[in-house]
Amino acid sequence: MGYLDRLADAFARRGSTAEAPAAEAYDLGMVLRASADMFRDEAAARGIALDVSGAEVLTRVPALAVMRIVSNLTVNAIRHSGGSRVELMLEARAESAEVSVENDGARLTAEAFSRYLLHGEKGAMSEGDGLGLAIISELCATHGLELSLDAARSTGTRLTVTLPRA
Repeated sequence: MGYLDRLADAFARRGSTAEAPAAEAYDLGMVLRASADMFRDEAAARGIALDVSGAEVLTRVPALAVMRIVSNLTVNAIRHSGGSRVELMLEARAESAEVSVENDGARLTAEAFSRYLLHGEKGAMSEGDGLGLAIISELCATHGLELSLDAARSTGTRLTVTLPRA
């Protein structure tokens, strides 16, 4: 029985004492590649090169949460950076993994980053609802992940999510 089958079975029995099964380990690179594939056409239409780099790193953080985080970071970089390159990067650490989305466009300040983490806060040029980073922040908090901005950069923006390795 696969993970999704066990999860559905546990959900069906949720009135009982059964617990949801532990998440299976999967490669974070798969999530980065899927996110890049989802937004590759939009990036190309805007003249943005979209690349993925990094080694295989396993985690057990729910894949749907990670996919939502990475896809929101990716689309934000494509739509709001004004740059010509977006890179999704995966780096292994001793007990964690770092998923970063970097662009060579506008630099996001620490002040703006903090503000955009709130529901409804967005940049002046954004056509969105100001939910992207707020959703990412909530998902990170829910799953015990760390979201950070590389504030030392002089150009472009790099946002990183730190996750536990499997």
